[in-house]
Parts: sequence; structure tokens; C-alpha cells
Amino acid sequence: MLPGGDGWVSYSGARMRLVDFGPATDLKTYGGDAFQPPGSTRAWKATVEFEAADKESVAACNLALEDGDGRLFSANPSELTGARTPFPSCTPADDDAPSPWQVDMYFVTPESARPAAVRIARGLELPRYARLATS
Repeated sequence: MLPGGDGWVSYSGARMRLVDFGPATDLKTYGGDAFQPPGSTRAWKATVEFEAADKESVAACNLALEDGDGRLFSANPSELTGARTPFPSCTPADDDAPSPWQVDMYFVTPESARPAAVRIARGLELPRYARLATS
């Protein structure tokens, strides 16, 4: 699914849109120091806003960053071990959060990768995923 003219995508009983995307410059260790991803890689942060009457409609989602070559990179990969990042999820950290809500997700790519979209998929849902372009 691709966004409409207003930037929102309807998928899996919810609406979603990419609010912000760019280099992850706010990564910290659990001790509060700046976190640097391994050499020859880049860390990215995406903020996605969801709107749904039932948060369960987007629970257990799969998140991936797609690059210009069609490669997929999962959220919170092992390269971010040691960084204080939220659990990658489409549901809010606070179960009582009202709709709409926003979630942050982090990805790591090779330095040469050019991010194209954030993909959100949920089990056997059709179409297979929502695609939120990064630019």
C-alpha cells in the first residue's frame, strides 16, 4: 500500500504515516554516552504515526527499511546492541495512549545504502505491507 495525497496509508485496520526520517543522531548507550554504530554503517531513525480504534490491529508488526536497491534491513539489528533504543513496535509503549500515537524505530545500513522507504507488514495481512517513502 502506498500513501494517499495526505501522506497517510490505510493498512491492517489502521492509518499510518511517516512523520520524520533521517540519520539517528540521538543514539545513547545505557550509561548515557553517545553511541556510535560499527564502522562502514549508518544508523537511521524513523518516526511513524498510527491512528486506529483498536491498537491490536497493528500489534505484532514487522518493520523494515528498504533501500534504493530493494534490500531490506530490520529494525533494531545487532549493530545497535548497547544502544538504548525502544523495542521495535507499531503499538505505543503506553497501553493507555490515545490515538493517534507515534513510535520511533531504528535501522542500520551499509554506508553506501540510500534509504527509500519504511515497510510495515503484519502476518498474513493483504496487501503484504504498507510502504512509507523516506523522501
